[in-house]
Amino acid sequence: MGSYKLQFILCLSALLFTCCDHSLKWETVIKASGTYSSPRAIDLNGDGIKDIVLGAGGRREWESSENGVLAFNGRDGSILWKKDCRNQLVGSPIFHDITGDDIPDVFIGGRSAQFMALNGATGQLIWEYLPTVEGFDFSKDTTILNFFSPQFVSDQDQDETPDLIVSYGGYVEAKPSDYDRPTGYLMIFSTRTGEVLTRVSMPDTKETYISPVVWMRDNQEHVLFGTGGETIAGNLYVTAIEDLMDGNIDQYEILVRGEYKGFIAPPVLVDINKDQNADIIVNAYEGMVYALDGQSLKPVWAVNLGLEYESHSQPAIGDFTGDPTPDLFVNYGMGAWPNITGAVQVIIDGHSGVSSVIDSVGYLQYASPIAVEKNDKVPGKILMPINDLTPTNYSIESGKPPYAYQNILYLFDPRTKMKEVVYSNPGTNTGSTLLIDDLNNDGSTELIYVYNLNPFDAFEHNGFVISCETMDYNTRGWNQYM
Repeated sequence: MGSYKLQFILCLSALLFTCCDHSLKWETVIKASGTYSSPRAIDLNGDGIKDIVLGAGGRREWESSENGVLAFNGRDGSILWKKDCRNQLVGSPIFHDITGDDIPDVFIGGRSAQFMALNGATGQLIWEYLPTVEGFDFSKDTTILNFFSPQFVSDQDQDETPDLIVSYGGYVEAKPSDYDRPTGYLMIFSTRTGEVLTRVSMPDTKETYISPVVWMRDNQEHVLFGTGGETIAGNLYVTAIEDLMDGNIDQYEILVRGEYKGFIAPPVLVDINKDQNADIIVNAYEGMVYALDGQSLKPVWAVNLGLEYESHSQPAIGDFTGDPTPDLFVNYGMGAWPNITGAVQVIIDGHSGVSSVIDSVGYLQYASPIAVEKNDKVPGKILMPINDLTPTNYSIESGKPPYAYQNILYLFDPRTKMKEVVYSNPGTNTGSTLLIDDLNNDGSTELIYVYNLNPFDAFEHNGFVISCETMDYNTRGWNQYM
């Protein structure tokens, strides 16, 4: 357990958090490490309380670490086990028992072609895509890309186990001005053995960063995927899973074309036209938000924030206007990556597509917002971590940083356009979406929050904090990243 204590704003803590005999509250510090992964919950020790699994890594990119994947006891935050890594594991884990011990096993990916299955009870390696080779320079090989967050698909190799689909792409040594980049891929793995069942290149041969989203359409399993990035145009696609299994993508449809930039944040699926079918909502990197009808795949509406806004994060889905149609909250950075100079927070009416700016706080942020409600009261509110810059008052002559990051978890109220501080700590949360889950199955939800401790650099780390606290708010199902 750590000595770093979250700085609560007492008046809001009384409103957001609950204190009772069955409530959970803990905090753990992991030293000499950092994380961009989003936490997930699953019971790994059989005590009836969900535990927390999180990808992590060393102090910086390319650094190996004993803290590649960590499993935290949901009861008290103690470490159940950890697995080493050769580079940061940035994906979020998913779970399925393949060892037959009734404990779900862990599947997670990250940088330097790391994709692995871990024993959920012990953290021991079951299989991995590419083992570490001593002396091999992973940073210079353009075939060594990154795995993002996997999803399950139906059993493709007839072993009575759902299999894994994951995107593989993003050459991190590429400069923003490098437009000739390695092609990205969709890959399907056997969940039991780690065998690659298919590997297909992007239809436009461009890079990919977006985690795939599996979607049932017309009683057939489909996948939503995308191409392009911060400086390269790309498209949002859909195809049937069976279209991938011959090693080619032949029957795809282009849903949205990016004119200047690509698609990084995965789409979300939600019914906004009340036809009992999930529709597609996606943040494009070039300042656009699109809603597509899930049956016809035609546009429902589009919101243009402008090319000067960019987003790595998914929308939050909630009731922010009081009508029966789900609404959206989006966060977009202002500037051109990697020079993000501000941010804007926007509410979008899910029925009409009418947008309203409710705030403009923070800077670069990969993490996604989460919508919450208290006792089903609407309109709902939004929890989102913001990275703010505060002056340090150091002189230029001192050589010390003129600004420091303050990581602030805000509770936004779309009705009043006001916000309240939940946590405020020196440091950053650049990529870890909140997790809101009922860990001990008592009817109350817990908030799992992660932030990195270094206040002077968002990409150089000296440790991170993960905390859990029982709260008085709940969600409508969108309680975590993806």
